[in-house]
Amino acid sequence: MSSRTRASSRSRKAIGPTESEGTDSGEVMVITRLARRRGAYARQPAYDSDPTHGFLAQSLSQQTLEVEPTGRSFTTVEADLKGKLEFAMNATPETPATHLPAPAALRSPKPVLLARDPETGARLVYLSAKIMSLQSVNNVDQCFGVDLILIARWIEPQLIGAEPAQVEWDSVWQPRLNIKNALEVNVLEDTRGRRLQNPSIGLVMETRRVRSTISAHLSLERFPLDSQNLTVIVSVPTAASECRLVDESVKMESCQLHEWEIHKPTFKVCVTDPNASTSGRSYPELHIIMPVTRRYQYYLWSIAFVACMITTLGLLPFALPASDIGGRLSISLTLLLTAVTFTFVVADSLPKVAYLTLLDKYVIFNFMCLYFVAVENGVVGNLADEIRDVIDQYAMYVVSASWVLMHLFMLTTFRLRSAQTIALRQHPGGRLPESLGYRPLETP
Repeated sequence: MSSRTRASSRSRKAIGPTESEGTDSGEVMVITRLARRRGAYARQPAYDSDPTHGFLAQSLSQQTLEVEPTGRSFTTVEADLKGKLEFAMNATPETPATHLPAPAALRSPKPVLLARDPETGARLVYLSAKIMSLQSVNNVDQCFGVDLILIARWIEPQLIGAEPAQVEWDSVWQPRLNIKNALEVNVLEDTRGRRLQNPSIGLVMETRRVRSTISAHLSLERFPLDSQNLTVIVSVPTAASECRLVDESVKMESCQLHEWEIHKPTFKVCVTDPNASTSGRSYPELHIIMPVTRRYQYYLWSIAFVACMITTLGLLPFALPASDIGGRLSISLTLLLTAVTFTFVVADSLPKVAYLTLLDKYVIFNFMCLYFVAVENGVVGNLADEIRDVIDQYAMYVVSASWVLMHLFMLTTFRLRSAQTIALRQHPGGRLPESLGYRPLETP
């Protein structure tokens, strides 16, 4: 039996029943082989990707796979790439050739690297980033820690055909990357000597690993239901008319923060506003944006739930007669003191900002409910019997309605937050910090 026949037999067993086994369509499925000997397709390195990202829906490339005609149909299956990816496509009997285009997901795109922007003539610097870890986000100091690897590549025409060991790097241009919003930078690994990655085109690559404390603008109005964009701003001290940053890729290791859910990072290419510079020049910047959403469960059960229970108990004085001032005030004042003590206990867990967060507003609302009930108990008990019960009943209705409306608002807020988190997981992305001096710039 020939190798071609044995491969066809194995493929029928592995994929499904053949025509002789009684299929309805009578199609024979055959695993094909890569046309290595003919040079029709070059195997690419394995993609370290999730096979559920819609690769099968991508368009077909111009590369080809060799298939074996069966007379009825063709099925091409590539079961490779470390067992992670499996792609299939079918061709009708009308397909005239024995070559079909390979799925786009199997090819490794190789973008053309340019030395300069064809429109502006600015030097192009291609940046990649790999985020190794994220440290805790400090709500009080408005900062976070990050450990990342920055890779810069650019084409130096004078190094075309040069020997890497004989290059005098002191005379070669370099982008001089720096992290603009860093409070502290510690370079763990630095290859400032650089290396000539591809002498045939003069491609230079510089890699450095830094561990830095980054200043962050945290908007905590919706704390603890807030989402933040942790941003690292990479800049170069060269005018945008002379140098332009191009984003290549950004990857993240399996970073974990106990209080935050980390989403897929993104790049944003920007230039500064010339009006914000004393020299009147614009400078290129690359923003590495890491969207995160806070895990609110601790604040929900440890703070909000306890405050809710204390306020609910504050309705107990209405079960006593309005004339029983002593009994009512003893309950109200005890709960009020309990709420004050609880506020001091949880103060260290709350961010200290100059405005009220969502959790602050909720805690204050519960405190005000207890305060209103205590005042009402003292006032109503001294009123005439004719109006005492009426006013006491209306006061109970007002407090109860306010409590219900507040919690309906909180429930709606929680539902909106859940919907936003799901949308962020499905459509990852970030936005620029809400600050002056930046405008978007299209990448080449």
